Amino acid sequence: MLKENVYGRKKRLDFISREIEIFSKISKRKPKILDVGCGSGELVTVPLGAKGCDIVGVDIDYDSIVHGKSRAGDVGFVLGEICSLPFKKKFDIIICAEVLEHTTEPNKVLSEMALHLANDGIMILTIPNGFGPFEMEKLILDKLGLRKLGRKILGHRATSDNVENMTKNMDCPHLHFFTRSSLKKTITTSGFKIIKTGKGAFMAGSLSAKILGLSPSFVELNVNVLPRYMPFFLVSNWYYVLSI
Repeated sequence: MLKENVYGRKKRLDFISREIEIFSKISKRKPKILDVGCGSGELVTVPLGAKGCDIVGVDIDYDSIVHGKSRAGDVGFVLGEICSLPFKKKFDIIICAEVLEHTTEPNKVLSEMALHLANDGIMILTIPNGFGPFEMEKLILDKLGLRKLGRKILGHRATSDNVENMTKNMDCPHLHFFTRSSLKKTITTSGFKIIKTGKGAFMAGSLSAKILGLSPSFVELNVNVLPRYMPFFLVSNWYYVLSI
């Protein structure tokens, strides 16, 4: 079971799990699930597999896939490009959690997912607010050279527990910084409809995680209390449920 942190990783997994349960009840079948850009699987693929989900993860990074296979039990892990998914079958649910911002062609990635989604299926997308607290904190630390310095001195210990073991590919920067309007345009032009939205944590980032994340009370306030009363543009990440 995931322990909650400043980034709201448990909240994100709970959101995904609820949507899977809702789909299962409505469709009256056990969904076949694909986790696109799964990394090592620690935050989504493996926990869902442990709950009995029929899930397979795909990622471009070889070391992440090897790690996932070592942890996964019956969960499948496949090495492959997310712009050209290595599957012929369709899936009932496709998960794309904190991935789209790393891709060079987000429209192409979403369009590829649409081709692999069942007609009555859903896609669960989670993504950073491109101009929210998380991205702003990262920008400030980068401008001051503090993140780079920390990694030189401490290595992987300088990263937060949100990314530790999440992927073995640490060279995967954010290439796109979405607003809600630009993300909506990307989603709709790729053949999807938005059927539900949600909010993640308020503050997030390596500094927040190292300092404020030490307090369970702050983590609860940051992840589950404050976002209820905040507009979407003030939270660090967003949740979407999409259909075709």
